[in-house]
Amino acid sequence: MGSKLGLSDVPRYVSMAFLVLSVLSSITHLRTFSAFRIVQAHEFSSGVSRTATFLASNLTDLPWIFLSPAIFLAMYSFLIVPRAGLSDLYTVGAMVCWWSSGLSYAISLSSIPPAVRPIQCS
Repeated sequence: MGSKLGLSDVPRYVSMAFLVLSVLSSITHLRTFSAFRIVQAHEFSSGVSRTATFLASNLTDLPWIFLSPAIFLAMYSFLIVPRAGLSDLYTVGAMVCWWSSGLSYAISLSSIPPAVRPIQCS
């Protein structure tokens, strides 16, 4: 019987795979600034520059930005034989991780209001 996957459906599945990579990368990089807010506030109050803290956090995440597409493509190319070259797919994956990490940095540094608590009647 085989599958009914046509060659015209392949680009759609590749873009969905990179969407999954983007979501996973965003979730991973949200912790960069949101998990250590108390530590960063203590460093800011002791005189450490905000720019230095931001650049140090970015530099510590840089290896993961370039390593995660390689790990993802190792599994992806094992499961599905891609039509494009691995270097092309890695370049796109690295750009996807770079963009989604920047988006998650912007979200975690923004001043999002806390969740609304329900009003308790006494």
